[in-house]
Amino acid sequence: MDLHIKMCVLRTGEEFSVIHHELGHNFYQRAYSKQPLFYQESANDGFYEAIGDTIALSVTPGYLKEIGLLEQVPDESKDIGLLMKMAFDVDQWR
Repeated sequence: MDLHIKMCVLRTGEEFSVIHHELGHNFYQRAYSKQPLFYQESANDGFYEAIGDTIALSVTPGYLKEIGLLEQVPDESKDIGLLMKMAFDVDQWR
């Protein structure tokens, strides 16, 4: 499935994550587009947002290398800062 998003963004890591979050919503909408209207909406807004966040969280250094944004994948031992930021982002909704 090939999806595109047209939106005005800055070239930042956060905006890159937002684009992938929005792509998650698009994948969800496409998956349920042929269902009756009643089933096209999420049972809970949190689930709909979780789908978007799942796609945003799938942005890994390996993926960034694959699409040409990184020349090499950094050593995993240097991930603690990124992992802590992700944990705090998730924890703010708890």
